[in-house]
Amino acid sequence: MSGDKCFIVVPGNGFPKYTYEDIHKDDRVQFLNSTTVRCPRSKFLSTLKKLHCSTKINQIVNLPLKRLIWGFSLDKIDWDPNKQYYVLLIGPKPMTAKYMNELKKKHNIKYVIMTAVPLGENTELGYNKYLLDFISAVDIDYLFSSDVGNVEKYGFTFNYCPYSVFNKKTDQIEYDLYFAATPKKRIDNCLKLYEDSLKNGVNARFRLTNVVSVKQKDYGEGVIYNKYIEYPSLIDEVLKSNCILEIVKVGQRCNTLRYYEAVCYNKKLLTTNKNVVNLPFYDPRYMKVFEKPEDIDWEWVKKREPIDYHYDGRFSPTHLIDKIIELEEEKKKEGRGFAEE
Repeated sequence: MSGDKCFIVVPGNGFPKYTYEDIHKDDRVQFLNSTTVRCPRSKFLSTLKKLHCSTKINQIVNLPLKRLIWGFSLDKIDWDPNKQYYVLLIGPKPMTAKYMNELKKKHNIKYVIMTAVPLGENTELGYNKYLLDFISAVDIDYLFSSDVGNVEKYGFTFNYCPYSVFNKKTDQIEYDLYFAATPKKRIDNCLKLYEDSLKNGVNARFRLTNVVSVKQKDYGEGVIYNKYIEYPSLIDEVLKSNCILEIVKVGQRCNTLRYYEAVCYNKKLLTTNKNVVNLPFYDPRYMKVFEKPEDIDWEWVKKREPIDYHYDGRFSPTHLIDKIIELEEEKKKEGRGFAEE
């Protein structure tokens, strides 16, 4: 890896390893597949690791030996004393603040966090509180977020959610409407909307996760509960869809991945996020905002028509790397200015 700067990306679990795929081709970047060295394949060990590293459990009682048992990927880096390292943390758990601060003392590291999570909500327990506590305890150099609330309340620098486009195409549309989410308290509203779509002759596919059995209603293949699929498989279903549904939490001021999918794969977007009108690539012909199911124009959802947002690649994670370099250059200029005075 050439140059005096090296970016190490720690993706955490789930979709970031796919949405950050563009930087695999960037020779400035070393991409780690996981925060931990050991990623068990057996169901038992995988469950054990999930419990051992659980955010909620460790906020109540900090379970020991995580580094010893699972190993931290950052310990395997061959740190060069002549390089400036930027460690981009997308998912820092289960690494502790103590570990991160000690690592920074040993090596020439600057920490960067990028998050789309609205940190002002549900912060009693869970990832939101974990991340806030982590930020307050670790010497973080750059904080980025795609949530406007995080920018205003916590001083983050705004950056759109990094997104890499898969080179996949299909001419076959199977679904009029597609929705994938972990609805939590929104589950009743989601199922009501699905029922309304059926009444209006819409062929919809809803993929919902973390739904308790008492809340599940049988709609056959129309609504799939708690069946995890890898993100590339989800994109296969997006590509077969005419319109993507997005339902954001009340007060949420950033879009979910559904917005980025609509723009990058040229799909209609039906969303509850009123802020979509202020976002790049907004086109009222292809994007509609609604508050309740009665607001929805179901004929528009079903109508097939050519869509082109003329996406220019601006969401690529390579631009986040560029932005960090620009901010570093600005700091150097400011430093020289103070020195001259």
